[in-house]
Amino acid sequence: MNRTLIATAKIVFAVLALIGLALQLFIIPANVAGLASAYAEVASIEPVIIGWGAFVIACGQAAVIVTWRLLDLVRDDSIFTTDAFAWVRALTWCPAAIGLSTLAMFVVLNAAHVTPPALMLGMLAAIGVSAAATLILAVLFTLLRQSASMRYDLAEVI
Repeated sequence: MNRTLIATAKIVFAVLALIGLALQLFIIPANVAGLASAYAEVASIEPVIIGWGAFVIACGQAAVIVTWRLLDLVRDDSIFTTDAFAWVRALTWCPAAIGLSTLAMFVVLNAAHVTPPALMLGMLAAIGVSAAATLILAVLFTLLRQSASMRYDLAEVI
C-alpha cells in the first residue's frame, strides 16, 4: 500500500470517527426521545436504546482505531509480525460485540413489545451480518498467523 492511500484512509477514518461521535452525542438521543414521546412502549426503554446505539457506534469507532493502527503496521512493513496479532484479534471482536449486543437488544425489544416487523427483520439481518463478519475476520486472522510464520521461516532461510 502506498503512503497516499494510507493517508487518505486515515482521513476517511477520522471523519467517520467524528460522525460517530455526533451520532452518539446528539442524533441518537434526539431521535430516541422523539420516538419515546410518540410511543409509550419505547419511553420505558429509552435509556437502553440510547445506550445500545452508542455502544454499537463505539464498536465501529474501535474498529476504526484498530484499522488505523494496522495501517501503520502496513506502512512500516511489519504487518506480518506478531505485533499485528493483538490488533487483528481486537478487530475480530468488534463485529462480535455488535452482534451480541444486537441480539440482547432484540430480546429487550421483544420483552417490551416493541416489535415492528421491519425493525425485527433488520436486527436479525444485522446479527447475521455481524456473525459473518466475525467469522471472516477470524479466518483472516488465521491466514495472518500462517503468513507471519512463513515469513519468519523464509527469513531464517535467507
